[in-house]
Order: sequence, then structure tokens, then C-alpha cells
Amino acid sequence: MLLLQETISRAIVGALRVQLSPKADAQLRADAVVNPEAYDLYLKGRYYWARFTAGGVLQSIESFQKAIAIEPDYAPPHAGLANAFSFAGYFGVMPPREAYPRSILEADIALTLDPESSEALVARGMACLVYEWDLDCARDKLRLAVELSPNFSMAHWAYTEYLMVVNPSAALDSALRALALDPLSLPIMNLVAFTYLDQQMFAEAIRMDEEMIAMDSTFAAAHWNLGIIHTLHGRYEQAEDALAKAVEYSGGMPSTLAMQAYAHARSGHEARAFEILAELESRRESANPGYVAPVLIAHVYEGLGKTEAAINWLEKAVIERDGWLVFLNYYPRFESLRGEPRFQDILKDVGLPAIDHQ
Repeated sequence: MLLLQETISRAIVGALRVQLSPKADAQLRADAVVNPEAYDLYLKGRYYWARFTAGGVLQSIESFQKAIAIEPDYAPPHAGLANAFSFAGYFGVMPPREAYPRSILEADIALTLDPESSEALVARGMACLVYEWDLDCARDKLRLAVELSPNFSMAHWAYTEYLMVVNPSAALDSALRALALDPLSLPIMNLVAFTYLDQQMFAEAIRMDEEMIAMDSTFAAAHWNLGIIHTLHGRYEQAEDALAKAVEYSGGMPSTLAMQAYAHARSGHEARAFEILAELESRRESANPGYVAPVLIAHVYEGLGKTEAAINWLEKAVIERDGWLVFLNYYPRFESLRGEPRFQDILKDVGLPAIDHQ
């Protein structure tokens, strides 16, 4: 019976293409301890998280919480929930000041249950990076995650995110290392594609995006990446096609709508850009769940040439602990604002160097 349970669990892993850390994989051999239903819910939570959509992250949160209700002393669902809340705070499913404290709490619970949980260290390190803006903490947690589980692609994914902030030239090697460990992971492929984009290796980025779309035509992040590349190159019709798909497949995530508005602004279709901008600002006033990051609105205003409005929204982002701020030297970089003293003050608030990408 226990052998059959392990076989079934491994079949689920294969079907969902979810890579587990060595610690989590070892749980497959501890079937007498872990409730199989809790383990299956954990796997489903990882699968939904990897969809990179608003609906997916909410489903992942639900799956992890169900697993915890069944097996409260089982560390992996707490770690998974910590990463799901982290995603929710970054991509607009929840306000950062609501999502990240919950992420930190769940990561700490997981680390109490299993001090060597690389998955929990990933969540804790990402909170240090994008919420607390503590780069030393992020470095220590994410390096330890990699050291404890050198074959765990998610640890390399998170460490790459850290490198994007502190040492962009080293980020691509780290991203490719993650991909070598998990070549069928859409989130890892997306990481590589976006790192190519930042390094201005656009042909490589497009090839990776097209490969993701061939694997899953509804993977919104790949269309979003393509929309950014086409916009940067002035191919606005292609950008609109890609971004319309990103909006649709993501369930209208704010990051996709903001990029769509930015593309309209750059192409001269200001009326349409302002329409989307009004929708994003309206969402911030709505009682419905969700969150629109101020950095995203600032990006649209920059595209419209509204410097003061853009900086005003970036200052709101500092107050709200907007996770996008830590990547101001990555994307969006706000090149047109870098000469403004208020922008330089924002970089100092976040602890970022004043890098000129002109």
C-alpha cells in the first residue's frame, strides 16, 4: 500500500511537471507520517502557483490552506503558502502590507518545522528582497536555500531575482542554471526569457517566449514578455496583439493592463492609454479584492510623458511597500525620470544604486 501511494504521488508530480526540493521529495518516502491527501493538495498548490495568474494564485492559496488544515505540522504546505502569498503581494492579488506579513509568518512556521526547508527560505528571502528591502537578508536566505538544495530550481530562480537587483550581469548564468535543472518549468523559462530581455538579448528572449507559448498557448507571462519587446522596438500592432492575450489569459492582472496602457501611450493612442489608466486607478478605490501596484501606474504616466505624476505614484509606492520598486534598475527602469532629484531619493529609500542605463 505504501509503495502504491509513493507511485501515485510520483505520477502526480510528473503529470503536473512540478519539481520538488530534495527535502520535499524525501517526503515521498515518509508516507506513514504524511497524510496522502495533504501531500496531494500541496502538489496541486504548487501547480496552481506556477500558472502565474490571479486565479491560479488564489487556487494555490486554497490548496495549501486545505493541506495545512489536514496536516498542520507538515512543513511543505506552509512553505508553499508563504510563496503563494509572496506572489499575491507582488502581482496585485493582495496589497503588499497584507500579503507579505502572512508570507513571512508561514515561512517562519515552515522553518520552525523544518529548518532546512529551501522552499521556505525562498519565500523568506523574497520577502526580504521585495518587501523589507533588506538586500543582506535576501542574500543570506537565498544563498542558504541554494546551498541546502543545489538541485532545487526554485532556489536558483529566487537567487536570480536577487542578482537582478544587485548584480544584473550575473543573473543570466543563474537563470540558465535553474533552467538546466528544470527545463520544462514555465516559471523558470519565463525567468530566463525576462533575463534575456533585460540583457537586451531580444532574439533569445523571443525564442524562449515562443517556446513557452508552444508548450502552453495560454501562458500569459510569455505574451506579456513579447508585448514588452515589441513595444520597445516600436512594433505596436504586434505588441497590442501579444498584450491583449496577456490580459485575457492572466485574468486581467494589473501588470498586463499597465503594459497594455504603456504600449498605447508609446504608440500615440493616448485616449486608450488613459482609459486603461482610469480602470487601474478605479480598481485601487474598489472594495473588491486585489491591488494595483503604484509602480505600474507610474509606468503608464511615464509613457504618457507625465513626469510629475509618475514620480508622485512612485512616492506612493514607497509608502505602500510596492514590491516592484526593488527592480527599478531592472524593468521598468524609468530612464526618463532618472535625472529627477525625487527619483534619486526613491532609489535611496529602497537602497538601490543610482545606475544610469542611458
